[in-house]
Amino acid sequence: MSEFINCQYCGQPRPKKIQTCPYCKPTANQILKNGIDKTAEKFSSVASHIATKAEQHEAAAIKARTRTCMVCNRTSEMKTWLGNHSAPQFIFLVLAFAFFIPALIFAAYFWGKYKCPACGAIGKNIVSQP
Repeated sequence: MSEFINCQYCGQPRPKKIQTCPYCKPTANQILKNGIDKTAEKFSSVASHIATKAEQHEAAAIKARTRTCMVCNRTSEMKTWLGNHSAPQFIFLVLAFAFFIPALIFAAYFWGKYKCPACGAIGKNIVSQP
């Protein structure tokens, strides 16, 4: 004897081997809607998890860029000088086209140095502790 399960649409018992219920014969729209609803539930939980991870990542990135200037004692989010400002990028390009070795020295010296937005000091800052 085969096992029976209840139809998810009408609740009548039907054999497991039969794909569609012989009593209510759900339409393709009902089956599709049920599948879309389940997919939407899964997608919303995955999307909320991804959004939470993205918010955590952004908070960590801001925390990593928050530094304290040793010249003016300001604590704020600081950007690297060579990577985020146009003047040093222009200087690097001029040096790279005209003089290769000074360009390498310039890039090596200023690579990863942060610039204070208040006083303009470059490389004179420390990572802020919470």
